[in-house]
Amino acid sequence: MRIPGSIGSFEEFYEREYRRVVAITFALAGSWQAAEDAAQDAFIAAHRRWDELAGYDLPGAWVTRVASNNAISMLRRRKSELK
Repeated sequence: MRIPGSIGSFEEFYEREYRRVVAITFALAGSWQAAEDAAQDAFIAAHRRWDELAGYDLPGAWVTRVASNNAISMLRRRKSELK
């Protein structure tokens, strides 16, 4: 059971936030595969920094921002490869 105001374990955080982050990233990436890849990379980065992020008020916002940046980078790479 989670204590109100606590973030909980990384696993709980991941389960709680994953679908939301992928949905937001899909709006940027335009494909589920790209959205899932961008989100997974963001969650890997979050896992590596979990001791720090667990103290944030909104660690989900951090992961969403990283996933969004990943999706935008993918789009830029794809666009430059098409030229």
